[in-house]
Amino acid sequence: MLLIIASCATGRKQVQHNFPAEMSASVREQYLHDWQKGKVLYQENCAGCHNKRKGRREHIPVFPADKLAGYGIRLDNADHERAIPETRVTTDELVSIITFLTYKVHTIKDTVRQH
Repeated sequence: MLLIIASCATGRKQVQHNFPAEMSASVREQYLHDWQKGKVLYQENCAGCHNKRKGRREHIPVFPADKLAGYGIRLDNADHERAIPETRVTTDELVSIITFLTYKVHTIKDTVRQH
C-alpha cells in the first residue's frame, strides 16, 4: 500500500517486469532481485544518455536483443567504454542492467523509438 501511495504522490508510473510464465519461483526470485538492482543501476548510470523526454515524461527506449547481448554492450561501443568502465559498473552490475532492460514491460510509446 505504501508503495502505491508513494508512486501516486510522485506522479511517476512504476516500471513493471514481464518474466516468462514457465520460470520457476526460485529463478523468478533471483531474476526479480537482479531486475530491481538493474533498474537502479540503469537510472544511475545509463538513463542520462539513453532515456528520451516527451513533455514531462521520461521514456526508457527499447533495446534490441542484439544490443543487450552480454558484455558486448560495453566493448562494442567506445562511448560505453569511457562512460561506464568496469571501475564504475562491474560486469555483475552490467548483467543486472541487461536483466532489467530485457524483462522491462514495454509500452506502446517505448516501442515507437528503438535504441
